[in-house]
Amino acid sequence: MKLKGFILTIIILISFVINAQDDVKGKVVAITDGDTFKILIQDSTLIRVRVANIDCPERKQPFSIKAKQFTSDAIFDKEVELKVIKKDCYSRSIAYVFYGDKNLSKELLKAGLAWHFVKYSDDNILQSLEDEAKKNRVGLWIDTKAIAPWEWRSSNKKTAKENLLTGLTSSKTPKSQKAKATQCTGKTKSGKRCKRKTKNANGRCYQH
Repeated sequence: MKLKGFILTIIILISFVINAQDDVKGKVVAITDGDTFKILIQDSTLIRVRVANIDCPERKQPFSIKAKQFTSDAIFDKEVELKVIKKDCYSRSIAYVFYGDKNLSKELLKAGLAWHFVKYSDDNILQSLEDEAKKNRVGLWIDTKAIAPWEWRSSNKKTAKENLLTGLTSSKTPKSQKAKATQCTGKTKSGKRCKRKTKNANGRCYQH
C-alpha cells in the first residue's frame, strides 16, 4: 500500500510539473510571419512559437504582409502568456497566445487575416469567428476565391516536384534521340568502303 501511495504521489508531482510548464510567459523579440514568432523567457531561453489552431497566409500569398504586421503591432516587444498545447515537428511550441485580455488566434480570425486550421481544430468559437469575417468580407475574405495556406503549400510542393522531374527528364537524352553508330561512308586506299563504325554526323570515321 505504501508503495502504491508513493507511486501515486510521484505521478501527481510529475503531472503538476508538466502542467506548470504548459504556461509560459516571455517577451516577444521577433516576428517571423503572421502565425509564428519568438519569445525570450526569464532564463534567457529563446522559444519559437506557432499560434495554435489558425493558419495565416504564406509568404507571397495576398495578405501575408498584413497578417505579419498585425501580429507585430499586437505583440512585438511585449510580454505575452502562452498556453502551450504541444510541440510540432519543427520544435515550435504550438500555443494559444494571450496579450492583455486578448487571444491572438481569435484576433487574427476577427481581422480576416487567418483561417481556422480545421485539420487540427474543431473549435466552434474559432470557426464562428472565421465565418463572421468571411460573411462581412473582412481582410483576405474580400477575395471570394482566397486559397487556404495548406492548399497553397500543397500546390507549391506539387509544382516543385513536377519541375524537378521535368528537369531530370530533360537532362537525359532520350534513347530515340541518341546517335546510332553506322558504317563509315569513306573509302579505303584500295577503293573499298571503310568497315569502321561512326556516330559522326558527317557519316565518316576518325580516319576519313
